[in-house]
Amino acid sequence: MSGRQSGKDSSGGQSNNSGGSYKGPTNSEIYKSAGGQKNFMESYGLKGHDGGYAESRHIAEAFRKADVDAHNEAQGSNRR
Repeated sequence: MSGRQSGKDSSGGQSNNSGGSYKGPTNSEIYKSAGGQKNFMESYGLKGHDGGYAESRHIAEAFRKADVDAHNEAQGSNRR
């Protein structure tokens, strides 16, 4: 795939590499920044079972929301 991301994150959402409003990093990008989903989960004390994977997705989504909120706030302050 010539080094490009597939366009989907691990939660099935589309990548945010194209135009439109800012949507924050994908779950895959968040996991990759921690060295992978397993390392991400271990850093939060989550175990490798269904509940742990679901919780890791909730944490990644909270990170994404915080990133989008910070981005939007910065954009708002830049327009004043």
